[in-house]
Amino acid sequence: PGAFAKTLRNKRRDVRAYVNHDSSMVLASSRSGTLQMSEDDRGLRVEFDLPEGVTYASDLRALMTAGIVDKMSFGFTIPRKGDEWSDDGTRRELREVVLHEVSVVTGHPAYTATAAAVRSLDGLAERTGMAVEEVSQTLDALADGEDIDPDKADALIAAIKGQTKQEQPDLSLLGL
Repeated sequence: PGAFAKTLRNKRRDVRAYVNHDSSMVLASSRSGTLQMSEDDRGLRVEFDLPEGVTYASDLRALMTAGIVDKMSFGFTIPRKGDEWSDDGTRRELREVVLHEVSVVTGHPAYTATAAAVRSLDGLAERTGMAVEEVSQTLDALADGEDIDPDKADALIAAIKGQTKQEQPDLSLLGL
């Protein structure tokens, strides 16, 4: 805990998300706002939307949705005095790391405790009649405590209750 804190506070550092640590397969970046990072009690938490219209991102989404790809990795350096080894040399504790990139890996990650998963908004978008990006933005606004369009709120509530947009009653015709 705390090893990523300094890197996460540095707003000038542009951390990128890649496929397999390959900088030619970029998925998101912190500077663009498409990569969000935080530290929780387990370690580094990253979230980003896979870009639309990018072939390798679409392929990755399909592999992740199928459960074939489900691990992450990260590229970092350790500043001087940023780590400590146990007396017997078998355990290394990272106290500070300088994060350069995070990657979804299709092979075997160095850190097997990692996890990568797709949070699919496709079904919710279909049930609400909104575009995936619109659903995502609306959910982000709700998470941030912002007011949202009442029609979007009604569509989300109906979708959560299992109704499709077509099944939702038109309350304005009922005078409600």
